Amino acid sequence: MTWCSSLVLIAVTASAQTLTGVVDIHVHSDPDSMPRSIDAIDAAKLARSRGMRALVLKNHYEPTASLAYLVRKEVPGIELFGGIALNRTVGGVNPAAVERMPRVKGGWGRVVWMPTFDAENQVRFSKENRPFVSVSKNGQLLPEVKEVLALIAKNKLTLATGHSSPQEDLLLIRAAKDLGVSRIVVTHAMLPPVKMNVEQMKQAAAMGAYLEFVYNALDPPRGWQPRTRASRNFYWARAGRCRQTPDRRPSRPPASSARRSS
Repeated sequence: MTWCSSLVLIAVTASAQTLTGVVDIHVHSDPDSMPRSIDAIDAAKLARSRGMRALVLKNHYEPTASLAYLVRKEVPGIELFGGIALNRTVGGVNPAAVERMPRVKGGWGRVVWMPTFDAENQVRFSKENRPFVSVSKNGQLLPEVKEVLALIAKNKLTLATGHSSPQEDLLLIRAAKDLGVSRIVVTHAMLPPVKMNVEQMKQAAAMGAYLEFVYNALDPPRGWQPRTRASRNFYWARAGRCRQTPDRRPSRPPASSARRSS
């Protein structure tokens, strides 16, 4: 299979009780500067034992291409990929960091997330008084964002929109498509601080983006979205462009959450 087909969370069987062939594109694990329930090696072993095909390791504050390389050596029989989230610790929207990431040995760095916890939209939503990373100004993407999008296209990477606003997500998708980016994921489209409405999700899907629905939005105590509403929005937003991932709580390993969300 190609990386394109392995990017999205796909269950190749109709059974809701199996994870055979599933790819989790949103795995938080140790080592991290935030509490996590499991480290990357044990997460890979657990996922492999459940028949999963691959994991994409995500860290808000440091790149994970090197980690993916090491875990692949330690846990054969499952694919591991990494990426970079463009928060302040990597210089924000930093073209140099994005250009370097896919060159890391193995070439397993495949995803670029726009700013997440340091995103302007996140900081304003959280009503925090601290520096943030912007992706747009006056309704236009910043020059460095366009440079990063061009690098994503050049290196055949995947764009994930991070914690940007719905309006910024649509700007990012449109510009990315114009520059030749072929794989785009709207990061947890329904979850705060993104909170896309159905019409915005439809627009994103119509432009070719995949919409990520995360299980932890339904899972107490973070259950922001009633399950009936999530299911309805999943259908309305064009289910063929929707992908469900765990983005699980620190107390629950990713494969366990993935099984509950399948």
